[in-house]
Amino acid sequence: MGLRRRVLYVGGQDDLQWQVGDVTIRRVEARVTAVPHGSICSGITPEVVDEHRPWINPFVTDDGRMLLSIHSFVIIDGSTTVVVDTCVGAHGDRPLPQDPHFLERLEESIEGGLSAVDVVVCTHLHFDHVGWNTRRDHDTGELVPTFPCAKYVVSEVEFETFSDHDHVGIADVSVEPLVSAGYLTPVASDHRITEHIALLSTEGHSPALLPVTIGCKWPQRKDTHAEAAHAEAALPESLALLCCCSASLRSAAQFFFRAESKSPTLMRSSR
Repeated sequence: MGLRRRVLYVGGQDDLQWQVGDVTIRRVEARVTAVPHGSICSGITPEVVDEHRPWINPFVTDDGRMLLSIHSFVIIDGSTTVVVDTCVGAHGDRPLPQDPHFLERLEESIEGGLSAVDVVVCTHLHFDHVGWNTRRDHDTGELVPTFPCAKYVVSEVEFETFSDHDHVGIADVSVEPLVSAGYLTPVASDHRITEHIALLSTEGHSPALLPVTIGCKWPQRKDTHAEAAHAEAALPESLALLCCCSASLRSAAQFFFRAESKSPTLMRSSR
């Protein structure tokens, strides 16, 4: 059982797919946009880019701006289909470009379409990760859940504190409609979705960002800086999906690299 990757073509765009044991992970891209130096990771300066350009070149523009991929992940574990993050959406002005056709590509990538999704993971409540949590009903114009049969999950801590950081008004369009309809469920940081899919709390990018771990049975924990020497892998491979932020990335990496398991670990950013 190994980590395998292949390229898909969904809606004319290149999308990646990985196999972790029996679990399929598929990236569905909304768009790639160039962002200024240091806007995502403060340590990324033009000098740093030039120093590492031989290997970093595919991820930056000629003038050194970072190429930011905005995408969702579709995870299929047996009969359970999970979507991780829903991109920017189409709810008015946002700091990043919107893509009104993204839902079409996402639906094409899921057997059975949007109604076949069982769980939507909101890794954190930032506008570019929850934008397509809802959509406008064609008949009534009201905001309705984009995935009508899914349970949406978010960290309890994130849910309780995000209003303090909601600078672009996502609550009214991406959170409150789900709460009112009974679709959003705050969960603990060690919540397990299936036997092979679980959540892991990190800190830094948001109050309680939730990477998704696939293929491993992690010990119950809340602090990813704590010692993880007793982590035991239930499967020989694992994959983690997390937002591209140096603090959260460092927090998660400390956990993975301290684990006793010597098995391969693939880390994929949700941006």
